[in-house]
Amino acid sequence: MTTPENPPPDQERVEALIQAAMELNQNVAAMANESGSQFVSLARTARHNRILIIATIGSLFLDLAITVVLALVGMTAVNNSERINDFAQAQAEQATEQRKRALCPLYGIFLDSKSEQGRKAAPDPAKYDHAFEVIEDGYRVLGCDKFLQESGRDKW
Repeated sequence: MTTPENPPPDQERVEALIQAAMELNQNVAAMANESGSQFVSLARTARHNRILIIATIGSLFLDLAITVVLALVGMTAVNNSERINDFAQAQAEQATEQRKRALCPLYGIFLDSKSEQGRKAAPDPAKYDHAFEVIEDGYRVLGCDKFLQESGRDKW
């Protein structure tokens, strides 16, 4: 028979298996604790990722809204600029028409007053000739010939 000091070979195997089972149980418990902390870490990361995704989508909508607003402001500015240019053009045309109405008859009278006798009576004939050159230039620039013919004012 065997003595307790020398356990039978089956007894040693049983004790080795018990020891291995206890180590395995400890390893499983350690892994369970570790996997719980990893699960908590993954849950935090997933929540953080969802927040970042929502923030990104929100910023895209904000960017789209700002782009639309800026496009509308730009179109309004262009429209206002065109209206101002049209108004300025109309004002310039009206001012030119007013100048023609006021100056063309005067230029016509002045040009009709040019004579050789006036040139002889002038203290400085060169200045007399220059004055009429300026008047003729103004008459030509304003297009007084055409304006006076159209308005019927060319016949005094």
